[in-house]
Amino acid sequence: MGEGKAGDVTITTTTTVLARNIVVESGAVVEVGVELGEGSVVEVGARVGAGCIIGEVSGIRFFVIMCESCGEGACLMRVAGFQFCKITPLSVVPPRTRLAPYTVVFGDDQRRVNESLRDQPGMKELFERGHLRHLETMRKLVKGGTVKWQ
Repeated sequence: MGEGKAGDVTITTTTTVLARNIVVESGAVVEVGVELGEGSVVEVGARVGAGCIIGEVSGIRFFVIMCESCGEGACLMRVAGFQFCKITPLSVVPPRTRLAPYTVVFGDDQRRVNESLRDQPGMKELFERGHLRHLETMRKLVKGGTVKWQ
């Protein structure tokens, strides 16, 4: 992909970063160089263009922890917390777009910020629990690839 620049987003990599607890529904397309913040949802048939930054992914920091006994290192990723960005079904996010946390994209590239979720800690906690339950249910329903070989 090389290096490109649009606004304040610079693409210098072809790596796609998906933080923890991401939901990408069937038929959705996440193109190269996209960074999705924790807890984001890309619904059925949605398309996220190349080089998009969804949520505060810049909050990701990598740490190398060295084991004192064996000297081996482990790389840990710390994320800025749940971002709760949502791309609704069949929506298209143009390439090199940056979305703030709690943004909902719908319709013909229309956007809004979910202010009730952003500003109320109780709502945020409830939404986080519901999101984690959704992920847990999907883990139970969708069997891993190892089941095929048993």
